[in-house]
Amino acid sequence: MRDSEPYNKKNRYRILLELRLCLTESQVCEKWGITRYRIRKWKREFDYDFWFRTPRDFMIAAVYDDAATADAISGYCAYHTHSGCQASEIMDDLKQLEKEGFLLHLDDGRWVYDMTRLTSARSYIF
Repeated sequence: MRDSEPYNKKNRYRILLELRLCLTESQVCEKWGITRYRIRKWKREFDYDFWFRTPRDFMIAAVYDDAATADAISGYCAYHTHSGCQASEIMDDLKQLEKEGFLLHLDDGRWVYDMTRLTSARSYIF
């Protein structure tokens, strides 16, 4: 998609999530074929500086960033949300993300991002 082609609101949001939680601005521009100007415009649209992300977003980002155990994932979420999130509190959410196809729960207890979701260079992380 060239920069002049529009992205719908949901996809703009997902691209900004990637920027906020997983990728650098340069990586986002390269991945999606957009300019830094386009990103700045979208940031204004979503009030990016004061943007609240959900615990679900942080759990996906944590696993994408290799926080593999429930303790590591809850620690990542607690750090970013300034909460006292515990591993036992997020297990149901992790299982739901597994059902949705974002995560895989391995036999050794680790959680990993299901990389098969990324079927092309332009697949959405979230």
